[in-house]
Amino acid sequence: MTARPMRGPAPTDRGTARGYMPRAETVEWASPPELMVQLREEFGPFELDPAATPENAQAPRFYSEREDGLRQPWNARSVYVNPPYGHGLGAWVRRAVEAARAGAVVVMLLPARTDTAWFHDCVWDAQQHRPRPGVEVRLLRGRVRYGGRGSAPFPSMVVVFRPLPPGEAGPSLKPGRGGIGDSGPQE
Repeated sequence: MTARPMRGPAPTDRGTARGYMPRAETVEWASPPELMVQLREEFGPFELDPAATPENAQAPRFYSEREDGLRQPWNARSVYVNPPYGHGLGAWVRRAVEAARAGAVVVMLLPARTDTAWFHDCVWDAQQHRPRPGVEVRLLRGRVRYGGRGSAPFPSMVVVFRPLPPGEAGPSLKPGRGGIGDSGPQE
């Protein structure tokens, strides 16, 4: 099975009782140290973090906002990405798919936004009711506490993109091809 639970940081339920998703005050969320320990145990040290600051980088090689990790090469065997969670999030997920196609294992910490085009285009195969080939989805229990701040106002997941054997079709990179329920938010 490709979807498996992970031990997340201590869960909280704040922000969900009123039946809506409160807006975050920022698009930058530092990775939770407890989760990073688990990911390093499984994947070993990451070689590249393309969406970091010098204070929160999870790999020796990283790109800051100034260097724009979306425009830089992701030539590494293992990549960790905790991208900015704003409107451009889909571009980061599509870039992870490209890196996996080039041979990298890409581990992403993402908001669990299953209504978005990027989720359906790159992560979930709605026709097969499962993750797309080469993709693993790990839903985190409760709300994650991001890098010393309070709990996130959204649920989170870890998505792993793995290289596929030659000739095997992976996630789509064409926006708007999510299939069932594709009328939701686009980013």
